[in-house]
Amino acid sequence: MSAPPNNEPQKSAPQGHRPNRDLLDPLRTLIHPVKVAALYVSARVVYWVAHKNHRRLLGDYAEVVHEPQPSDSPNWAPIRATYRSFVRNAADVVSLLTAPTRRMTRRFSSADVSVISDALVNGTRNGGGVVLAFPHFGSFGAQAATLSLSGLPVTMVAKRQPLPIQQIIERMCKRAHVDLVVLEPGPDAGRRMMESCERALRQQQVVMIASDYYRGRPESRGGVEVHLAGKTRTVGVGPARLAMKASSPIVCCALLQEERGHQLLAAPVIFAGSDESVEQLSQRCADATTALIEHAPTQWYGSMISDPLGRSRTSRDRSLPNKVPEVVDNSNEVSGERPDAIQPASLPMRPEVSAKEGKVRSAPDLSANGGIGL
Repeated sequence: MSAPPNNEPQKSAPQGHRPNRDLLDPLRTLIHPVKVAALYVSARVVYWVAHKNHRRLLGDYAEVVHEPQPSDSPNWAPIRATYRSFVRNAADVVSLLTAPTRRMTRRFSSADVSVISDALVNGTRNGGGVVLAFPHFGSFGAQAATLSLSGLPVTMVAKRQPLPIQQIIERMCKRAHVDLVVLEPGPDAGRRMMESCERALRQQQVVMIASDYYRGRPESRGGVEVHLAGKTRTVGVGPARLAMKASSPIVCCALLQEERGHQLLAAPVIFAGSDESVEQLSQRCADATTALIEHAPTQWYGSMISDPLGRSRTSRDRSLPNKVPEVVDNSNEVSGERPDAIQPASLPMRPEVSAKEGKVRSAPDLSANGGIGL
């Protein structure tokens, strides 16, 4: 007795299907050295062009590792490594803009975000999300996209940039489904941006704000002085003020560059105390940020990003238009002690290099204008 005929339709192989993908492995093996060589050449060109910043970068590196450099014969190798990391960060941004969606998702969605997810659960219990304080470190340009593609709802705060850079940021956020809050110039922009961030936190989102620099605006009242990466620096009060106002935890994290791929470094969660000031909470964030930087000092771009004129507020008196912060919505898809260690997913731990204790100086009261003071 013969078997009954199978009336189910036969499924055809998908278009463009390649059954033996192992044939491409030798080609990828050949392409990788070429990409590395191109990275080295590009970094060396940038190194030559930006020679005026070398002394400042080397000073930052020496303060992080506590190794003073002789002025007559300094070691420039760490600075060349910093420029290689910076060029690779730019290459990651280009990949986010140009790579096919599947390749982009496969490359930037493998981060272990368990520390942030746990903090998000705790923040949700208090009616808010998580304030993520990030330094300009490693592949910071791809960090928001990496968190979003790894399954977290992300909102990123960024100042209005010149047109080419602003368009790049907006397109990258759109591709990675990251909500973007743009801080426009104007006397009322800080308060309105704070409202946008609080609204995102009430929706249980991860709000990303830079934690390692301050570039003053004429309408802002200044940052706060903290001990960060070996010396006293001025940083914005955005992460601390937003966390205190929304009763949300703070997670300081960075995207470390490895030989092939990236590794997300996350410091222990910071909770604001009931009687803690903005200055004290900002110092705790600075301590956590310092611990991140000490994992790879050559991947921190502090002096390349910060205001080269001392990172202080300018005193120019000019009238600026009062613009409302632009919110680009792409969400339709898809303790008081210093942290003792960073918590990467699989990176071998190395002992933390304790930073020198620094005093937190009093900062002007920012409650008058309600601004975030980035």
